[in-house]
Amino acid sequence: MPEPGHRPPAGKGGELIVLRRFLLRFCISVALAVGLLVAGECGAYYLNRHRGGGADKYGYRAYVVWQVVRPQSNIITLDVDGLRRTVYSQCDADAYTVWMLGGSGLWGHYNPDAETIPSLMAKRFQDEGRKICVKNYGQRGWASTQELIELMLELKRAPKKPDLVIFYDGTVEAFLPLDSDMPDVHLEYSTVKAKFEGPSAENAGFQYLRTSNTYLILQWIAARLGLNDPDNTRVISDEQAAAMARYTLTNYSRNMEMVDALAARFGFQYAFFWEPWLGIAGKSLTSHEVSVKDGEWKHNPGGAKVMAATYELFRSASRPHLFYLGDVFNNRRQTLFVDGTHPTGEGNQIITDKIFQTIQQQIQSSSSARR
Repeated sequence: MPEPGHRPPAGKGGELIVLRRFLLRFCISVALAVGLLVAGECGAYYLNRHRGGGADKYGYRAYVVWQVVRPQSNIITLDVDGLRRTVYSQCDADAYTVWMLGGSGLWGHYNPDAETIPSLMAKRFQDEGRKICVKNYGQRGWASTQELIELMLELKRAPKKPDLVIFYDGTVEAFLPLDSDMPDVHLEYSTVKAKFEGPSAENAGFQYLRTSNTYLILQWIAARLGLNDPDNTRVISDEQAAAMARYTLTNYSRNMEMVDALAARFGFQYAFFWEPWLGIAGKSLTSHEVSVKDGEWKHNPGGAKVMAATYELFRSASRPHLFYLGDVFNNRRQTLFVDGTHPTGEGNQIITDKIFQTIQQQIQSSSSARR
């Protein structure tokens, strides 16, 4: 090893020694960088596979855009058609048939199969001694227009038409105007649009890096910290919130009119239920629910304000076949929300009981009108 201050001999021999040293250091640096990238990618891959929450696998569905094809949780089961399994359902030829459509609240996010609203509905009918076939067409993140399209698709291909169709919506519909600033679009419209209109092979650049595990885990961390949510600091005036609420009610009412036309053509009854939301729930909040509510309003005050305005408008709305369940937990003291939008199994039972009572009255009124 050369002593300190030693310089290689001048001439071609010295230049060759300098070049060799540079190449050696360069190769070592590249090897270390590649090794760190590989180690980081492997670590991110492991975290992506094992991180909890929001890790359901989605597949593309024509017209309705997406559907859960592989749930992350082992308490969730899909049937052969890719629908959420409904316990207590008996789909015989002579069974009274109920189709239920909605978002994750109906699909049963956080709930085991036996505690989803459709399963509890089937059990209520079973307890009454009535054979029933309940199909859960709910999907995480679906809006009512997606549900309407799904209904049309199923009416075209299902051999047995429904006797009753139930829609269960609320939180997604209320949040949509703020999420996209576009009329009548699905959740994450801008994200899906960007994927479809993404760079072509000619100008892809380094877009492929966005598919790496390292990028995905960094995006997940940023989302957990609220760093990549453009709406979390958005200021919404009372007038803007009221305008968004009015649009939601108008759009929802138009979808109801479409269902009314389909009901007349195919001969089924229908009902729309507006789900509870913790942000305006008139119940005594437990410490867990207080923490969830405070976090929701702090993280996204604009979204919470729009949703509150929408819920207040739907509470006072008078529409045939529309039933407001935002107050169904009033005066309850136990914990009934897992998060701001998803009830516990006990909460689902309370909701189901209310829905069951409502549709029983509809069924009885319809039977009386036929006599």
